[in-house]
Amino acid sequence: QYLMIEAVPVPSSTVPGPNAGEETPAETLRMVEFFVENYALRRGKWENELARMKAERRKVVLWGGGSKGVAFLTTLNQTLDDVAYAVDINPVKTGTFMAGTGQEIVSPSFLRDYQPDVVIIMNPVYRDEITRELSGMGLSPDIRTL
Repeated sequence: QYLMIEAVPVPSSTVPGPNAGEETPAETLRMVEFFVENYALRRGKWENELARMKAERRKVVLWGGGSKGVAFLTTLNQTLDDVAYAVDINPVKTGTFMAGTGQEIVSPSFLRDYQPDVVIIMNPVYRDEITRELSGMGLSPDIRTL
């Protein structure tokens, strides 16, 4: 779900080389370049999808009112006209707003009346659970996950 790296500086004489099973700097550089290239492709895909949804006037909501949702909305420059609401099961978040973009955070039950066309789920681990919850409310929006 998250990418992290932990590193501490060490004297160069103690850094293991390629014979010790460690990546060489060139291999690390190739992996970083792979990440950057694939990030750009994934970001472009989402930008195109969201632009299409807006052009089709689809009602889009985000499921996940935490930092992942904030990062998604701000990275893709989404406004209230693009994604109207964020859904979160945490009742403490209900009635608050997404940092930076201003979408109101609503409870799942709000969707009964709102009737979204698309629900973008921030954590794919919860896709089945959220889909069942939406179905239980009589909703069948297009489901997307990160």
